[in-house]
Amino acid sequence: MYLFILSLWLLGSCQSIKHVDPQQAAATKALVAEGPFEMVFSRAHPLTTKEMTQLSATNLLPVESRSGMINMVGMANYVRKYGDSLSVFLPYYGTRQMSGRYNDSNGAIAFEGIPKTYDVMYDDAQQETNVKISFKDLEGEQYQVWATVQANGQVHARVNSSQRTSISYTGEVSKFKQQ
Repeated sequence: MYLFILSLWLLGSCQSIKHVDPQQAAATKALVAEGPFEMVFSRAHPLTTKEMTQLSATNLLPVESRSGMINMVGMANYVRKYGDSLSVFLPYYGTRQMSGRYNDSNGAIAFEGIPKTYDVMYDDAQQETNVKISFKDLEGEQYQVWATVQANGQVHARVNSSQRTSISYTGEVSKFKQQ
């Protein structure tokens, strides 16, 4: 019995071929290429710095979070693309490298408008869509976002800033219904 269970486990864990539903892959590709879409993230992955480790030790992070992974379920966060406009609101966890702004109470990454660049490239071999976005907020902070959207709608996004340490987010993409 032990050998049977072990062999089933080995067979299941040795699968290296990705099985992707072609219809789902095509729908995800079209959604990201044509929009409108919304990326919503369930996890933030800040760089594990001394400051983040200290913050984690104080128990001030959300439930089920630690210095390298923040649980964002239930928090407002999004990257929305509609027409040529972009709307971004991402809670930020990490270290600011330059002095903060006056009257900034939340410290989030926020942007509303037309991005400086917005490029979409589809990788047939990996069956994923890569999105590169750059924008500058009203205070002059510059951002670059690289998002990889898998055929099943899962998203991994990395955000670099001119004034903060980089941070990554994981979540899902869906059709955005404008109000």
